[in-house]
Amino acid sequence: MAGVAGRETTVPVDAEGRYVRIQLAGQNWLSLAEVEVFGSDSSTPPVITGMGSGIPVTVFWHMADNADVYLNGRPLRDYRPSFKTRPDEAPRPAFSARATLRNGDIFTVGGRRGGSYGLMLIAVDDQNRIVFKTDRSSWAVYEPGERPDWFDPSVANASAKRLVTVQPDPWYPQKELNGKYHNSALSIWSEPDKRFAYLFGMVKLAGSSSGALDPIGVWRHSPGANWVITQNPDGSYYAQEHGLGNASGPAYFTQQGNFRIDYVTRDGSIRGFYEVTFAPDGYSAVGRVQELNGPRRSGTTSWQRER
Repeated sequence: MAGVAGRETTVPVDAEGRYVRIQLAGQNWLSLAEVEVFGSDSSTPPVITGMGSGIPVTVFWHMADNADVYLNGRPLRDYRPSFKTRPDEAPRPAFSARATLRNGDIFTVGGRRGGSYGLMLIAVDDQNRIVFKTDRSSWAVYEPGERPDWFDPSVANASAKRLVTVQPDPWYPQKELNGKYHNSALSIWSEPDKRFAYLFGMVKLAGSSSGALDPIGVWRHSPGANWVITQNPDGSYYAQEHGLGNASGPAYFTQQGNFRIDYVTRDGSIRGFYEVTFAPDGYSAVGRVQELNGPRRSGTTSWQRER
């Protein structure tokens, strides 16, 4: 604008941007009492779509207290003010947004803890199956320093990183969210004494060469029985059978990349193992079952993911 501004002046700007710069056209004193910048707001969560093909998902997330969550540098909702000064959102239910995920996509999260701490994020496809979540292997803490573009994937990639910390007792909205998906996600954070933290997650979809398939869920292995695979707070897996011998036991990936369950039946009479190889689509598996005592029966097994 030209000349001297009035006591209160409104300057309309029809543009998109991240920063506002105010400067003189020439050399003189610049005196400002107050500057306010207002942008448009939308109550509809944005749909984040990456380039190329991918999996349409709904992303759910919750943080105790606050978190600004970005996917490939784009916000999943409106973050004004930012996580550092926004009122506590921990008592609220999980937020959600639609997105399309591809292998190599980057989540960047800036968070502030309160009395509790921890971020939980779960992305599910249109069949309500988990395709990505907060865990130990796909996420890290990063240190971008004090810069406004901390959420940019290039900044996160260039920053020093370290392992996440797992919150063993997540805030109750996270327990409610996780309970809908077999308690498969972890609540993660930096060191518990950190007030602010930045988290980096790289998407690895089921069946991709960039990471092991996620076994968590319900797998039917016979007409009247299924395995429910869950994840413990330390990141290990646990299997519980519903039907047949109602067996249970630890589960893990072998060095050969197979998934194995070392089970004991509920009455303790039979010990054995299931060992399967998952199909590339992540929704079926085949392998063998072997009893290690008693009748020592063995045979093939075929699994189908139910959810």
